[in-house]
Amino acid sequence: ALDCPTEALTASASAETDSYQLLFRHDWCVACGRCVGVCPEKCLQLERILELDRIDSPAAVLFEDRIARCRHCGSIIGSRAMIEKLQAKLLVMGEAFTAQLELCPACKVKDWE
Repeated sequence: ALDCPTEALTASASAETDSYQLLFRHDWCVACGRCVGVCPEKCLQLERILELDRIDSPAAVLFEDRIARCRHCGSIIGSRAMIEKLQAKLLVMGEAFTAQLELCPACKVKDWE
């Protein structure tokens, strides 16, 4: 979502609802394909179709999950599903690697031992 040049694809985190969403605005998309190329899940597809009935419509929710928070300072670090998937992949490397996933960038550089 951070790579979208027109912000047609955005990530939104709400502390009030404790939800993390991936949102898409059809009318802002220029079909550059950057989102497809950088998607870590390889789950996005691009169709070069302009749907006139979707112009000026609100953003569509493509994905929604619980917020993942830094275990030290409580800041939002992403979606819970993303953290759990990365933890499963890194578990073979040991708990030291998976523990880092639950920290924000600022807390990762601090010594929490």
